[in-house]
Amino acid sequence: MPLKRVYCHEFALRLLLSCVDSHANRHGRYIKPLFSYKADFYVRVFVQVIESQREVQKTTARRSYVYDCVGCHSFYLQKVGKHTPGTQHVAPGRGPPVGRSCEQCGKDFYIGGPIWSDPIHDTEFLSQMKEYVVNEGRYLGTEKRMTGMLTLAEEELPEVPLFYELSTLSKLFIAHVPHSPHFVLPSSMLGIRFLSLMCVPSLSRLMHHLL
Repeated sequence: MPLKRVYCHEFALRLLLSCVDSHANRHGRYIKPLFSYKADFYVRVFVQVIESQREVQKTTARRSYVYDCVGCHSFYLQKVGKHTPGTQHVAPGRGPPVGRSCEQCGKDFYIGGPIWSDPIHDTEFLSQMKEYVVNEGRYLGTEKRMTGMLTLAEEELPEVPLFYELSTLSKLFIAHVPHSPHFVLPSSMLGIRFLSLMCVPSLSRLMHHLL
């Protein structure tokens, strides 16, 4: 189930990866995402399909449902399964991660997914692709665009799915959007990390989930 939120393009990528992995699991295989991106009006994912019945059992721990508040857009992830490290044991996920009402604004939640909540890029693959484009891409008319996309993908936080956008948060508080430099430094001291994302063009207004 998709969610129409500011992170909808990344959500679409993760929803697609979850679907591909689910179909691979039926044949005793699982996926390893190499590169996932949104461009213009479509999304595209490159994955490695690996055969391993042992790993297939763990795939539910890589997918999550998303609880998104109707009012303030706070979101929370609920793992479909829980894997015990060092073992083959996978138990059903326990939840939900929230109460019936949002603790921030008291509204209900939309439920979306399941999405792929593991990293959507492979950093080693991105590094190799970038090196190839730099060395061999001089004959390509889109060399600069490809290098830029790969660089943005490398800079994303692999362990943090989805994000908040500063302009959307400012709208909730009926406030002007602060200049990024004035907001980033104080917020960084609170543990909030900022970065650019491939899925959103306004690079200076992005904020990942508070860790």
